[in-house]
This record gives sequence, structure tokens and C-alpha cells, in this order.
Amino acid sequence: MPSDKQWVVHKFGGTSVGDAECFLNVKAIVSQHLVSPDRRLAVVVSAMGGKPKVTDLLLESVGKAAAGDEAAARALLDGVRDKHVTCLDALGENLDVS
Repeated sequence: MPSDKQWVVHKFGGTSVGDAECFLNVKAIVSQHLVSPDRRLAVVVSAMGGKPKVTDLLLESVGKAAAGDEAAARALLDGVRDKHVTCLDALGENLDVS
């Protein structure tokens, strides 16, 4: 059953989702399209930017793991988790991710 509704697609990544303030901006942009009954909405969110960039941390962790340095790989992945937890905490989303 095909729909006649057009898609509205928003893709956010890097600096546009670098911290909690950026996520609030994304929310404001996306919220404008939630009340449109004649369109379908898709939102794609890729890796957080800022310093450090999540993509860089992930790539470096793979390199460390491939080199057999499990401790360094885990430390980098902890950094990825910490960046996301910091953002969630700032947004008031207190999650237990231990």
C-alpha cells in the first residue's frame, strides 16, 4: 500500500550533534516537521563531533585493538561512552550505562 506522503529526511552528525546544546537545536529543527500530516519524517543521526570526535575515537580504538593493545582500545571506547553520558546528563537523561 504505497503512500502519497513525501519524505522529509534530516541527517545530523559531527558538530551538529557535538554536545547537549547541539542536540537541543536538532530537536527544535525536527519538531517543526512533526506536525505535518502530509509528510513522513526520517531523522538520521551519525557520530558526535566536537573534541574529541567520536569517529576518531572509534577508528583509533580499532587500530589499538588490531595491534593487541586491549587496554588502550577499552580506554578509547570508555571515552566514547563518557562523551555520550555527559551529553545525556546535560539533557537531563540520567541513564545507568555502567
